[in-house]
Amino acid sequence: MFYLYLNDIRIAEGVSTVAPGTPTSLTVIPADNAGLKADIRFKAPSVTLNGNALADLTEVRVYRNAELIRTFDAPAPGESLALTDTLPVSGKYTYSVIGLNGVGEGLPAEA
Repeated sequence: MFYLYLNDIRIAEGVSTVAPGTPTSLTVIPADNAGLKADIRFKAPSVTLNGNALADLTEVRVYRNAELIRTFDAPAPGESLALTDTLPVSGKYTYSVIGLNGVGEGLPAEA
């Protein structure tokens, strides 16, 4: 006989197929000489999750280690975007970029 125990499970609404696709061309370039800055470049999503052309974006959010560090308001789909992040301390960081439209969040790009 087998048992299956579940702990802390939840059911949530799924992502709409007309939400923004994943941002592309994400690069993070750290400053030279252990400087506390990083240059971040990417392209806003240009297609929906189902692969159709994306009509518009309400915003694109950039996170460092799950902390929101910048919001780009209403960028054009496929627009090249960039920012310089001033880091609090030297270390390893993960960046996530997520596009949003009227139906919700898309999937993140991570670096």
